[in-house]
Amino acid sequence: MVSSTRFKLRTASYLLGTVILPPVVSAQADGPRLLDGVVAVHEAAGARAAAQTIWPGFRADTMPVQYVFAGEGVLLLGWRGELPDGYHRLEGVPGSGWLPFGDKASASFTVVRVGDVVVAQVPVREEQVNNLIGVINHERFHAFERSVARDGRLFGQGENSFLVTSYPIYNAANERGSVLEHRLLRAALLDPSLDSARLIAREYIALREARQRALPPPLAEFEIAAEMNEGLAEYALILTSSANRNEAQRTIADRLMALGDELTRSVRLRFYATGSGTALLIDRLEGDGWKSRMMEANQSLQEMLAEVSGYRRYESRIRDQGIARTETKDGQVEVGEALSRLRAHRRAEIDSLMRVPGLRVIVEGDASANYCGIDPQNLLAADSTLFLHRRWVKPCAGDRWNGEFNTPTVEDQTKGMWTAIAGPVSEVDVTVDGDRWGLADDLPIGAHRLQIKTSQVSIEVARGRMIRREGALVFVVEPQREP
Repeated sequence: MVSSTRFKLRTASYLLGTVILPPVVSAQADGPRLLDGVVAVHEAAGARAAAQTIWPGFRADTMPVQYVFAGEGVLLLGWRGELPDGYHRLEGVPGSGWLPFGDKASASFTVVRVGDVVVAQVPVREEQVNNLIGVINHERFHAFERSVARDGRLFGQGENSFLVTSYPIYNAANERGSVLEHRLLRAALLDPSLDSARLIAREYIALREARQRALPPPLAEFEIAAEMNEGLAEYALILTSSANRNEAQRTIADRLMALGDELTRSVRLRFYATGSGTALLIDRLEGDGWKSRMMEANQSLQEMLAEVSGYRRYESRIRDQGIARTETKDGQVEVGEALSRLRAHRRAEIDSLMRVPGLRVIVEGDASANYCGIDPQNLLAADSTLFLHRRWVKPCAGDRWNGEFNTPTVEDQTKGMWTAIAGPVSEVDVTVDGDRWGLADDLPIGAHRLQIKTSQVSIEVARGRMIRREGALVFVVEPQREP
């Protein structure tokens, strides 16, 4: 999730890198049930990272990690010095800190501040413990990025994730260009000849820069920053969960091919693959020396690849060569049809989610709102102004109305309308001017201060009317009166 007050980073849902560990269920009474398995995978992740040259100054094996166990507590491992308030050491586990709690809420893969230290946070589920090595190092790299971030420096800056709502995924020319780029980057990673790989890398940069010139500048910057942020963290994941560089290159090459064939996932995920793939390709062409040079020159991955591939000596001629190498006869038609299928797929998904049992609630009227928080990984566009927030969103509209939805929610920006299933009718608590109102009661007349709360939805309307429409409870937000 991304909050307006704290920028959070999330990794993709796939988990790579498996190590043979002791049984995950611990007999130790003090600490989480999965303590032994998590300690072992934490140490294995550090050892894998220490054996690699990932990035100058990145010492994953010395960085603490906070592991979250839903319903049990929070475990710090690798902590140095005095523990933060509330944590206590676990006997026989050096560098540990245990903070028990009874909250059942889940947590995100992200970066958090514990005391004065920026640490990686990793939620733990029993079925995933043995597969967390790469993910741990992905989040550690994010913590490293934040610790070295400086004003004006690209590395560690992070992207503006709110721009996923503006990204033109239904622009056929942009999507066609992206598909061709993925194919070229994959070809450069796999070509057995370094000279040929260098040529294909130049074609890749030519296509990409031409496509990005047609984007609004903030969106081109979003792509570049997402690759620097998530792409390099994914680079750490891939390197520490692969047997060698060749395997890492094949893994990313396979993912790039899947990106070209599959458009239904969040647009943000493509930059995990293109960013890590670009870093691996630069490794292949240049070795490890480019990393310090890129930091000193404050360059992006894209600019560094343009430099090491020799692209700046070429432009329009090799762009045409790249199109000829990858374009199919009916390429533009294929992308247009794929986008039509995607639009239909997402509208069908919305229809299905809005038909599940429970009370459907709608906020409309003067209901346009900003975001006080979104989960960009689970925000999907069904059209240019119709969005599905699959897990969480927090709209806010100043003094008019505010809400928080922990359930699939449809935002129609054209109509200024928000729709969600609030949950079972038995859980719904509605108040009108502070007094409880029953769903079977007569509707109040006129505008009132309205509130609804369930385990999944919380809405507060400063001044609005309630109506019933086709089984839904509708909150019609009234404009605030002039004083």
